[in-house]
Amino acid sequence: MQTLKRLVLPAYLLVLLVSEGNNQAAAEDIFLEIDADGVPSYSDQNTPGSSPVDVRPVTPYSAPNPQHRPDRSDPAKSPATSSTINYDARITDPADDSAIRNNAGALNLTITIEPALAPDHDAQLLMDGKVIRPISSSGVIGLNNLDRGTHAFSIRITGPANKVIFDGPATRITVLRHSILHRAG
Repeated sequence: MQTLKRLVLPAYLLVLLVSEGNNQAAAEDIFLEIDADGVPSYSDQNTPGSSPVDVRPVTPYSAPNPQHRPDRSDPAKSPATSSTINYDARITDPADDSAIRNNAGALNLTITIEPALAPDHDAQLLMDGKVIRPISSSGVIGLNNLDRGTHAFSIRITGPANKVIFDGPATRITVLRHSILHRAG
């Protein structure tokens, strides 16, 4: 009985491998059939009225080897140093020359900075040429209690030693606030 088991198991594995190989070959053949209503259906069976579909081989993806990445700590080995980044930083909302009516002087600015800031770079929001707050990335910045009138907002990006790398375009926004005039009576 023991000898029979030793012969049956390898024979079973051989049949399994052969049938698996046939299934893979059959799975590679795909056939298209279009019915009377124009609805396509796909199958691995060649039926009357079907036609073979040309299937391109799958191209496997190979992840890059992390050992071959340039050393970011050494600027000489880095493909682009942080001083050569071409930034685009601007206020995208509200649009230039907008008028915003808000009696509390509140204003939301949508900021876009592309690409993301390098680790040794800083961004600042300027109002009328003066830095009013730091910016870390793109997003919405809320400002409160702004004086009424027209203000110029822009974004500045600086590098090491506060060297200016990029000065964005100015966006002019007029803040409309209710004013109470006291009249001498």
